[in-house]
Amino acid sequence: LRKQHPVMVYGDYQPVMEEYQNVVAYTREYEGEKWLMVFNVQPFMQTVIFPDEIDVDKCQLIMCNYADISDVTQLRPYEGRIYLLPN
Repeated sequence: LRKQHPVMVYGDYQPVMEEYQNVVAYTREYEGEKWLMVFNVQPFMQTVIFPDEIDVDKCQLIMCNYADISDVTQLRPYEGRIYLLPN
């Protein structure tokens, strides 16, 4: 992704969802493109509530380390997702 998408290299970093101890979440924004990265760094399921300004249902899933996502608010053990946010 870093070779194909400059936002991954040059994008401004903004942490989000900092209230979760075992979830790493941040946005990267560059030249009008904004991505959301969400990672569960624990060996058990984590329920998350996304900030109001991020409507995950309208985001495009770019990558996930699981084959499917049944519930966007449930992060499975060590699950990582990358979303493209709508403009």
